[in-house]
Amino acid sequence: MKPEAFFDVAEGLLAVGCEASCRSAASRVYYSTFHVARDATEQVDLIDPPRGSHQLVRAKVGKRFGRRMQNTLRTMSARRNEADYDIDEPFGKDDAVQLIELRRLFLEELASRQNR
Repeated sequence: MKPEAFFDVAEGLLAVGCEASCRSAASRVYYSTFHVARDATEQVDLIDPPRGSHQLVRAKVGKRFGRRMQNTLRTMSARRNEADYDIDEPFGKDDAVQLIELRRLFLEELASRQNR
């Protein structure tokens, strides 16, 4: 399966428009980005790698592509956690669309840096 398949699901969920679908869409958007980042940093070695797959991928992104991209992925992860766990706080379509925009920026930056 390709990471874009998660994004396709996210778009379908976002079209439903209820809060639960927006939260689920946000999660799928994050994971579509996470898997792209993981694939792009597979060959990156770290001296003292962090525990946990998400922290590891963010650290590798930081080493290979810089702090800005690392921070974008960190922000996306935090927003995904809000969508999945902070169910007493509102989370709507605008929140999910914010993650789509962060994904777009991340992928654009990734493409430009991989071509260098």
